[in-house]
Amino acid sequence: MSTEFPRTSALLNAVELANSAPSPGRRSWQWRVSDSALHLHAESNLIGCGAGLHYAQISLAAQGWVTVVTRFPDPLAPNRVATVEILDQREPTTDAVVLATAALTRLAARDGSTRAMSPTLLHTLITIAGRYGVALHSLTDLDVGLDTLLALTTVNPDRRAARLATGEAVAAVLLAAETSGVRAELLGSGRMVWRARALLARAMALGGGTPQAVLRAAH
Repeated sequence: MSTEFPRTSALLNAVELANSAPSPGRRSWQWRVSDSALHLHAESNLIGCGAGLHYAQISLAAQGWVTVVTRFPDPLAPNRVATVEILDQREPTTDAVVLATAALTRLAARDGSTRAMSPTLLHTLITIAGRYGVALHSLTDLDVGLDTLLALTTVNPDRRAARLATGEAVAAVLLAAETSGVRAELLGSGRMVWRARALLARAMALGGGTPQAVLRAAH
């Protein structure tokens, strides 16, 4: 395929999808577009920002673009969170298209049928979160027939990097669950914020890290 710079529409598609990513609060990040890169800036809500970063990469991959991500590229500009650079264009993989489709239809599919979380899928989600340096713990017994609650924790002493990585892991885990037929969501906004905080407090008992976020998978 051509290696010319992506069209403006491709970059705008990536930004649009990124801004629909799950977030525990107000979407306070901003995207800046150059000829061959997306530049992500944020002062707060780095978990939501990380989810948006993951969605942007998914969108570009589904459009056939190979990218490289540099997180916190400028130590003197802490609000410059990440740069997504375009390297080359290739045929998109089936997996990339599936993930982008899941991201696009995630909210619309919420009212449909859903499968229960299985031990096999839980193990897969733990592995996915681990790729971002994030530990995923189940707070509920899979055999009791209730919604599955999952806590994400980190050990990175860099709080901003840990929260950004948590957001990337949140997006990746939720999409993996969705593509496996399990409806899942991030707790922490609106009337659910009190429950998320209570569950994060419970996650403290797990040890080995700082609680960052809680997910709920419908049974």
